Amino acid sequence: MGSKKKLFEPITGESADRAQELCKSIPKDLKMFKKNIYYLDSNQLFQDQFVNQLLSLVNNLDELHYLLTGMIKPKDIYYSSLRTALAALNGTSNALIITAHYLKPENN
Repeated sequence: MGSKKKLFEPITGESADRAQELCKSIPKDLKMFKKNIYYLDSNQLFQDQFVNQLLSLVNNLDELHYLLTGMIKPKDIYYSSLRTALAALNGTSNALIITAHYLKPENN
């Protein structure tokens, strides 16, 4: 008897562990940022700490994007769904970078 080909083989390895870690930390960081700015007036948002939080989130999102891009192959069964997720992930970084630019204290 021959072995059957698996329909789904889980992604494993060091990059998968790091990607999983980033998937858990990014929502936490976003919630923390939202919590930090929730009761502030718009003129109180122009602080370096908020810019740094956003840029840290962007770095994590870019790292996650890079890791996921390296893990998928066009013949994989989950290729199309991951490509869709990566497209959404790529646009989010740009929005956060633009927001961080306008939150710099010198742009007040």
